Amino acid sequence: MARILLLDDDEVLLFTLEQTLIDAGHAVTAAVDGAVGAQLLKTKKFDLLLTDIYMPNRDGLETIISAHRDTPDMGVIGMSGALRLSSICLELAKRIGAHRTLTKPFSTEQMLEAVDSVLARNQTP
Repeated sequence: MARILLLDDDEVLLFTLEQTLIDAGHAVTAAVDGAVGAQLLKTKKFDLLLTDIYMPNRDGLETIISAHRDTPDMGVIGMSGALRLSSICLELAKRIGAHRTLTKPFSTEQMLEAVDSVLARNQTP
């Protein structure tokens, strides 16, 4: 069981992803705001950060930068919608510390494969 911080400002998607991850056996803390996510990262330990890129108050790129700086051993997955600039932002997310990225919409299987892959990467010595 991994401890996952899930950040997305789309409350319906957030709930769906949260339930999928819980059903897969993970402990999930969810928030709809990047600033709340940043506070959670300071007060709790997580194995994985799964964050949307475009969010109010603090975007996912800022969150990825601080997460990578403060907890470099934590896995990070960035996700974004299929907007014109999303591919650029997802590539930037990889360059600043994301281990994987997902373009919305993605399937449950794609998300769980990415989560498992990043978690497995962090468990190898």
